[in-house]
Amino acid sequence: NDDDVGLEFLDPGASPFLAADYATGRPSPYGEETLVLIRALAAEAADATEAAEAAGSGGGGGGGSADEWGLHCGRYAERYARAFEQGGGGGFKGYMNASTRGFLRNHVAAGLPPPWSGADDKQADCVARVAPLVAAFGGGGRGAEEDEEGQTVEAAAGSSAPAPPPASSSAPSSSSLLLLERATVMATRVTKNDDEAVAWACAAALVLRAVVLGMRVEDAARGVVERLERWGEQVLQAVSYTHLAGDSQMTLP
Repeated sequence: NDDDVGLEFLDPGASPFLAADYATGRPSPYGEETLVLIRALAAEAADATEAAEAAGSGGGGGGGSADEWGLHCGRYAERYARAFEQGGGGGFKGYMNASTRGFLRNHVAAGLPPPWSGADDKQADCVARVAPLVAAFGGGGRGAEEDEEGQTVEAAAGSSAPAPPPASSSAPSSSSLLLLERATVMATRVTKNDDEAVAWACAAALVLRAVVLGMRVEDAARGVVERLERWGEQVLQAVSYTHLAGDSQMTLP
């Protein structure tokens, strides 16, 4: 019965933008963009693990741990450019939305580093890539982690009260909410340097994190709205443009 078939199972696909290049089973353009971010995060984690193992085998006792990794904006931008470049050595065959085309103009053609590599665009792919950021920086895997009010994640899940802002707009914090916001700001501005896109991405990441940790969707959305209404400007400026320079790296505290 065709009425029981979701759009994701139509063969061939129904989108006029995707029909030419996207066979059934290929990730959507949003999925392809998300895969680049996943691979960037995995590469950073692998490098941190290798560095920690090398430091341990050297007997020096230093060099950090395998948990000390983050998102390197410059390397993420280069990986994104390689994935979607069509000219020269690139061979991407598929659909690119306005933000990806704008990123390629800014970063590849004009040589601009993050965040100036990001397009002036606020389409929906700003929220499509947040799942890997929630998994990497949401804090849910670390148990009853305390936020800056001394509440555990589990206790906070029963309340929609917003957490306090950071002491300064560019300072890192031990709060997993602030860490996730910082990572989301950084990842978004690499390809979409637009305040509204960043706000939507942060909202989506915080709602997803709350739902993963057991909160009802309605309560999660209400709490995030309250938080962003109260601290939205500080969230948008959670990472300064200096921290976002191409050689910068966001690492877990």
